[in-house]
Amino acid sequence: MTDSAGMPSGILQDIGQSSFAKKKALRVASEIAKRRIEALNLYVPQPTQDDFHKCTAPECMLQGGNRGGKSLAAFIEDARAVLGKDPYNKYPKRDGVLAVVGYKESHIGGVVYPYLCKAGAFKIIRDKETDLWRVYRPWVPQDVARKKEAKPAPPLIPPRMIEKIVWKDRGKNVFSSIHLKTGWEIKAFSSRSKPDQGYQADLIHIDEDVLDPRHYEEAAGRLIDRSGRLIWSALPHDDNDAIARFAERAETQEEEHQRGGPKPTTVVYRISMESNPYLPEEAKRAAVAGWKSMGDDVYRKRALGELITDSVLMYPMWNRSLHDIDRYGHQLHEAKDFLINRKVPVSWCRRLAIDPGHDTAAGILIATPPSAKWHLVFGEIYIRQCTAKMIAKAISNATAGTWFQTFLIDSHGGNLTSMDTGVSPREAYEREMKALDVKCVETKNRFIPGCSVIAYREEVTRGMLAVQGAGVPQILVDFSACPNLDREMRRFRKKKSNGMVTDTGNRRTNTHAIECLEYLATYLTDVSEPYIKPRGKRKPLTAGQMRVRAYRKRQKERQEAKNPFGITSTIILGPQGTYDG
Repeated sequence: MTDSAGMPSGILQDIGQSSFAKKKALRVASEIAKRRIEALNLYVPQPTQDDFHKCTAPECMLQGGNRGGKSLAAFIEDARAVLGKDPYNKYPKRDGVLAVVGYKESHIGGVVYPYLCKAGAFKIIRDKETDLWRVYRPWVPQDVARKKEAKPAPPLIPPRMIEKIVWKDRGKNVFSSIHLKTGWEIKAFSSRSKPDQGYQADLIHIDEDVLDPRHYEEAAGRLIDRSGRLIWSALPHDDNDAIARFAERAETQEEEHQRGGPKPTTVVYRISMESNPYLPEEAKRAAVAGWKSMGDDVYRKRALGELITDSVLMYPMWNRSLHDIDRYGHQLHEAKDFLINRKVPVSWCRRLAIDPGHDTAAGILIATPPSAKWHLVFGEIYIRQCTAKMIAKAISNATAGTWFQTFLIDSHGGNLTSMDTGVSPREAYEREMKALDVKCVETKNRFIPGCSVIAYREEVTRGMLAVQGAGVPQILVDFSACPNLDREMRRFRKKKSNGMVTDTGNRRTNTHAIECLEYLATYLTDVSEPYIKPRGKRKPLTAGQMRVRAYRKRQKERQEAKNPFGITSTIILGPQGTYDG
């Protein structure tokens, strides 16, 4: 039993009349009572929060809407780690390092510090039956009736455990580091600043979004030496694609695990405001009504904690389950011809589009079956630090032994003249392709300029990616052969202007393969005959044919050397006609 202050009553009964003994006993009893109601001892997680705490994956995100409980669970995880009280022994008991990355400095002072070091992370109330403190449950009528008796829970990190705080701005509660008596150190960083280097961590906690995605990239290097973990509590913002990439990787690893692959190293748990029983129902309804009035995207993001991509992605319909050629083996008889050996049949019409560039040059290969009802992206070229010789060699390898009907190129980038050589990429590519005897049916070793109207390309590509009347999109993909195209498409977002999403794609990111696909989509839409029967299998030259071709080439070169100005007839400078005598 306890007294009204929460102290064990037995302690006071055994004390004699000594004033010193009474004071000492009161101090001990008071300390025991304080420790008994420390926040970590009273915390009761929701099911999703409990799964998050049990997770041992090196990277774990708790994604949720406003007031879903994601930040509470993450800061509880922090407090358990630094106090050596993690029930699943994921962290060292002593002498560890926790790095917390907040959105801005104001986030450190207004969210991180209050959660860890101030009272009120959640509410507690004294139980009527046991007379012990416990979590306040607003869905229980008896607790609601005693609402005024509830009080804020003590700090997640008790003041007695703090040895020193190094402040950056004491008035705003912005700290640089907190040193604890367990030997742990808590470092705080703003995602607005450049990521710090040189430190090692046992646990890194990113709270909400990051202004500079390099903070997440840098985190991996800070955790290696200590085999540490990264946790991320976030409302699914769309300021950059760091959260989307994290969730994308987690989804991919889970799919591989379901197919018998390794256990995922990146895991995402999702929690919604509507599933949080600790929020009053009236407050929930009012918030939901307000968010719904602002649009479905706001409601899904704020209340349900969903990562909204369909309204910010440029091509939201791009989906493996929709565009993968493997799905249509039983539905499309022409698809079977490809899937038997995963080779494009000789009777299909092939085309190629190139996006030139030195940093990254890309190409997409597409084939049209005789029905011309759909087109298959069956390969890609993706070269970093690319030269004309490298791209010509890659095109030669991709087109070897087959006839390609058309070669397309970026009309703008292909004609930009190099300041060093005075030659455009298009001219350089064509020169190298001629040397390797790489040619297509329509223009030999020359390119046709692709459509330069971006808005039109985007409109046509969206239409071809959409499901048509037969239940099949016009563009199908062999995803195993096009990883870079798939990656770019899933990350291609619309531009933002004054905080509003526009309908224009953000082409400052990697869109090399995407633009090749757009050139092919517009060309196939505008051309009168998308399917042209190939000449058949392109046979390699025999040794005799190669010798004859080489002889004729040398003969032509000798003739050109004798007549460098290309004069083909005699020029008569005197009078012409007949002489009468």
